[in-house]
Amino acid sequence: MKAHTRRGVTERAQETTLRSLVPRPRCKFDAVDLGLIEDVVTIGPILAKELRAAGIRSREALQQLGAMKGWERLSKVNPDRDCASSLLALEGGSRGGRWLELPDAERKQIAEYVAQVKRSSG
Repeated sequence: MKAHTRRGVTERAQETTLRSLVPRPRCKFDAVDLGLIEDVVTIGPILAKELRAAGIRSREALQQLGAMKGWERLSKVNPDRDCASSLLALEGGSRGGRWLELPDAERKQIAEYVAQVKRSSG
């Protein structure tokens, strides 16, 4: 009987230890992926602030709008943000990855698009 009790205590201790390794949400919102624009891996705090000013508040909103239209809105909020790196960040972010993961051909198309927009506007 003692061995059974001892074994039960050990198993409960192991379960408790394993449960403590699983991160628990600090509040009910931590358990939900809200897809906030600040959480997108390619978007830093300044770009996130500008995207919010342009009306893009989540990754889902960016995906629905599309990176190019999002970049056009962003350019209206901050005309100095007319570079290919911003559009690449939005494209990578809308896909849930980094811009370096985009195929070379797509990166080249994005750079050409930005150059064309700059030529036509200035």
